[in-house]
Amino acid sequence: MHRSPKIHQIQAKNNQCEIEFSLNYFTLINTTLVTMTNHMSNVLLEKNPPDILIDISRNCAGIFEFYKAQEIIEIGEKAIINAMSEIEAKILF
Repeated sequence: MHRSPKIHQIQAKNNQCEIEFSLNYFTLINTTLVTMTNHMSNVLLEKNPPDILIDISRNCAGIFEFYKAQEIIEIGEKAIINAMSEIEAKILF
């Protein structure tokens, strides 16, 4: 029997999200895919470092949580605003 994850708490702190969930088949597969994707992303970033990296937590939403799009966009906007001085420094020099 497939049960969806029970999300108990979501908090955004300093552009980071914390999600607590119960473990079941879906969350196990999802966590495995997220771990693999994170590792592949880290290897690509190591081999091809960007001029500026704006790091946003990947824990803000799960694979099927499209309804959180606005919340994730707002977290991204705050991250850009926080990195603006670094962006301006790269552009001006």
